[in-house]
Amino acid sequence: WEERYDPASGRAYFVNHNTETTTWEHPSPLPDGWEARATSDGRAYYVNHNTKTTSWDDP
Repeated sequence: WEERYDPASGRAYFVNHNTETTTWEHPSPLPDGWEARATSDGRAYYVNHNTKTTSWDDP
């Protein structure tokens, strides 16, 4: 994650370069074994390498 600032409001926001997503909320780290990815159209999803499953919901 990278912290940036909106020039219009001065508010901090966060950029995930792996999933090409942004959020106003401070991101918390993913649990061990999880990885954030993005589909070809930019939708974020999550991979649990421990159980070899995926989820649309942030764990």
